[in-house]
Amino acid sequence: MFLGDNISVYKDAKLATPFLNWRIAREYFLEPSYYDNITTIFARLEDDLPEVIIDNEGVYEDVFSMMPVLERRYAKGEQPGTYLLQKMP
Repeated sequence: MFLGDNISVYKDAKLATPFLNWRIAREYFLEPSYYDNITTIFARLEDDLPEVIIDNEGVYEDVFSMMPVLERRYAKGEQPGTYLLQKMP
């Protein structure tokens, strides 16, 4: 999942959530404290967990703080703003 305007990262990848267009998705991610926003994000992530999250907008820490159950599923990647899905035992 890529949070930002440059969707070229999807060239050789599969879209895991419906959050493709940042101009539309941003309202959810910029205001995660709104119940409807965070429940929408949570439901879409639970449907198909992205293997990698690339957060070019710097909003995912706030989103994770609202969803600790999903935060535990991801580890920070080597690059700033990247999160990698952890394999469950």
